[in-house]
Amino acid sequence: MHPAYESQSATSISSLGAILKGSTSVYHCDTCAHIQTTELDNLTDYYDKNYMLLVESEDQDQIYCIRDGEKVFRYDHQVDSLLKLVDIPLGAHVLDYGCAKASTLKKLAQRRSDITPYVFDVSDTYVSFWGKFVDVENWATHAVNNAWEGTMDLVTSFFSLEHVASPKQMLTTIRDLLKADGLFYCIVPDVMQNVADFIVVDHVNHFTRSSVSRLFADCGFRVHDINTEEHTSAMIVIAQKSTECEVAGDISLTDDERSAVSAKVVEMSGFWAALASRIRTFESALQAPAQAAIYGSGFYGTYIASCLTDLESIKFFLDRDPYRHGKSLFGKTIIDPELMPDSIDTVLVGLNPANARQNIEMITSWRAREIQFFYL
Repeated sequence: MHPAYESQSATSISSLGAILKGSTSVYHCDTCAHIQTTELDNLTDYYDKNYMLLVESEDQDQIYCIRDGEKVFRYDHQVDSLLKLVDIPLGAHVLDYGCAKASTLKKLAQRRSDITPYVFDVSDTYVSFWGKFVDVENWATHAVNNAWEGTMDLVTSFFSLEHVASPKQMLTTIRDLLKADGLFYCIVPDVMQNVADFIVVDHVNHFTRSSVSRLFADCGFRVHDINTEEHTSAMIVIAQKSTECEVAGDISLTDDERSAVSAKVVEMSGFWAALASRIRTFESALQAPAQAAIYGSGFYGTYIASCLTDLESIKFFLDRDPYRHGKSLFGKTIIDPELMPDSIDTVLVGLNPANARQNIEMITSWRAREIQFFYL
């Protein structure tokens, strides 16, 4: 099978913005509409030893959005969404599967003191965070505790299913952990809403509504809802353990659905195939002595910087995330965009193209300034 997209670079970018050796190859299945990236070598070791998600402090988080001028953080939003969409029974046993720090579960336990929290991850990296709110017998690393089988009222998974090489194995394990009527609440990136997900090298799976529905049915779940509104650029899948496996063959795409997904894959592939050249063309047109900054210190910002032929004109990275301020990326300090010096006259915007302009318009201190913008 030929890839739908293959990068021309010898390096790729991870979900944490790390530059890794090797190109990115993305494949598309026209039957189930699943999109898949060739997995990293030594994937197990990568997540066990090298994947460090927000480990610098217990409180470290990521900005989810700016709402009414206030910063809303990701873990808070995830708890709000979970409580809005799921009626968690009193005294529930709740497992966060692939939990990292398990910050969402911790915040849930603070608001619902009646639940019993459980945690599992494929790494020992986060154990020190768990001990502050989870009993030691209720956590596991590398392999789940067999004694948990059939005991969970609710299993959650916040942005982990896209990382695993065998999603069927993960879902089968989760199904076995649930009680007969237990629920699985799963959030995965929505590649149709965020084009970055298409080439994130450690996201092995890029789910569509069709492919995630088929996967869950194959693994013995009845999907109650696939919500694409509650969490920006993500799908929230709420599914119940089924006593009988659904017939996967009943979940099929119409010709229109298949054509729409295929067209989107072609569009995303074309976007990434042309973007590096677009960035360098913009760079070459800058008039010396340009004073530039890159807005965004995550995936998109890292991608822009990796494409530039000379970073001399880049003076800062800009990011609203207070946990990023003062850090360095490509040797440039990350600062609050509201504090961008007057000398900066050019901003390369490393944000999701779907909402980049709206986010830039929110920066009130820039409205009276003459700034040249580059949008992806």
